[in-house]
Amino acid sequence: MIKIKSPARIHFGQIDLDGSRGRIYGGAGIGVENPACIMKFKKSDNISVTGKYSEKTAEILEKFIKKLHSKNMLGQNQGAVVEIEEILPFHQGLGSGTQIGLTIGEGLNNLYQLNLKPEQVAAYVDRKHSRSGIGFGVFYTGGFIVDGGRPVAEKENDSYLPPVIFQKKVPEKWRLVIVFPQVDKTGLSGRKEIKTFRNLKSMSRDTAAENAHHILLGMLPALVEKDIKSFGRALTQLEINVGDYFKQVQGGRYSTKISAEIVKFMLQNGSYGAGQSSWGPSLYGICADKKTAEMLKISLLNKFKGDVTDIITTKAAAEGVKIEKCV
Repeated sequence: MIKIKSPARIHFGQIDLDGSRGRIYGGAGIGVENPACIMKFKKSDNISVTGKYSEKTAEILEKFIKKLHSKNMLGQNQGAVVEIEEILPFHQGLGSGTQIGLTIGEGLNNLYQLNLKPEQVAAYVDRKHSRSGIGFGVFYTGGFIVDGGRPVAEKENDSYLPPVIFQKKVPEKWRLVIVFPQVDKTGLSGRKEIKTFRNLKSMSRDTAAENAHHILLGMLPALVEKDIKSFGRALTQLEINVGDYFKQVQGGRYSTKISAEIVKFMLQNGSYGAGQSSWGPSLYGICADKKTAEMLKISLLNKFKGDVTDIITTKAAAEGVKIEKCV
């Protein structure tokens, strides 16, 4: 039996949605310890999944196994029994599709010793159709990730996997506060997300250049120097730029009106940087230490009681997927 544990990811935003300089998309994000995806895999002659979101997970598993059958990597009578211990919430901006897909992929890869490379696993579980390589990078290495987007010539190639061009562990003391607002709608994903991106108006060249500056000369050196104040300032401005660009889809800087109030409150009460992860609705703030993060959580619960469904405090993930054999 194989046990797989993988981190969730927070996506800070995309760098360039203009593309006039030769590449498009690109972005930054971070892995977090909690919430996580934990599954156990056991060899079987059929396919079975138990636990939360078992039906959706079974669909991903069945599709992956069919792909392996078609490539003669598994026999027709080789399947798997999967037990879900923990799983990421779907469509909350935490990368559930990628992380769950890669967890399943690596589960079978290790269970049957298929020796698939990470890029092959991503392709076979259909997680390449993304404008971001953050989830892929976080899954395998954890930490803070920057991806290099796509060449403009590959803009419509949804099988293109953006390269990870920077990875570094986040300072041990830093903490993240993840807020789940009470909302009626969830974030975009899959084919709806692809269609949305194809219909977006271009970002201005100046905004794209500013975003690159905030990452290259803001967040990266601040991370190396463990300067959370400068890191948070650059991150928040990146989030503002990206959020304002996506007003054409979201209707505002964030996916909901209450989100703006929550982000503002976090920045005023101990968080050095804050924003919305991907399409949301999940929000996050970055604090200097555990005590500050826990105090912010309490304050948020008191201030926004009834407006949030859950609040989590967590470390950044220092490493990626953990794979172990168990009885």
